[in-house]
Amino acid sequence: MAKYRKIDTRIWNDNEFLDLSVEAKIVYLFLLTHQNLTPFGAIKISKNAICDELRNGFERVSKGFDELLEKEFFRVDDRLLVWFPNFLKYNNPENPNVLKSWAGYLDYLPQCDLKDDMIQHLIDFVNGLGKGFERVKQTVTETLSNTKNKEQRTKNKEQINKNTCQIASAIVTHVSEKDFQHKNEVIEIFEFWKLKIGKTNRVVLDERRRRLISSSLKKYGIDDCKNAIIGCGENQYNIENNHTSIDLIFRNSEKTERFIDLSKNIQSSELSFNECIDLMQEGIENEQG
Repeated sequence: MAKYRKIDTRIWNDNEFLDLSVEAKIVYLFLLTHQNLTPFGAIKISKNAICDELRNGFERVSKGFDELLEKEFFRVDDRLLVWFPNFLKYNNPENPNVLKSWAGYLDYLPQCDLKDDMIQHLIDFVNGLGKGFERVKQTVTETLSNTKNKEQRTKNKEQINKNTCQIASAIVTHVSEKDFQHKNEVIEIFEFWKLKIGKTNRVVLDERRRRLISSSLKKYGIDDCKNAIIGCGENQYNIENNHTSIDLIFRNSEKTERFIDLSKNIQSSELSFNECIDLMQEGIENEQG
């Protein structure tokens, strides 16, 4: 970086500068004269780094830094890039070679929107230069434009990767939630079977039973799986012969669907019986009336 910087001595007549707090003045002059400041007025630095180098407390440095930012003495990005937009007004490049060196300095600054704005500012500045720079203007502006385009492509790629990760995360979360719900339904069906058939807690949900229930849930859903258990549990033949195991109910589609149909027939019969009771009750009430 350059060993020397130009600071206009009229700064001490500038009311905007004079109205700054002592902390802000120190931070401002520190940054303008920092050894890592680029020839176009940009630097990557944090508040903590400023504290360390000034050997001052964070509260005072932060106060001065924030005051300068609020009053637009410089611009800042979250990635620690600090840029003085008016720097070149007082530090014009002395020769074409200085312009050629800019691209190299840009590589050491973080990629961000502020950097894009700064590069465009530099392109406009170079295009406005007069005699003495005509030879290098086109080359420098092309180099700066290529740098800006490269930065934009990198940012787009990062955004695509970020979006892809977010989509993948959402898919995994969705799959995980569905998987969690499915596992709970398997347990619910198993406990329903134990209750309906009258099994004790010594009966365990082993891997074979888990697979059978899981497969049937995917085919028929939780309601019809329960209906299949009801159909088996209410069938006299199955009860008397102790043919009420999970393995039997969900052994294959033919068995499961048969028990589902039995359950629906039982529910239909119960409905007809209840309708008869209601009609009888209604007739009795009519006679009493």
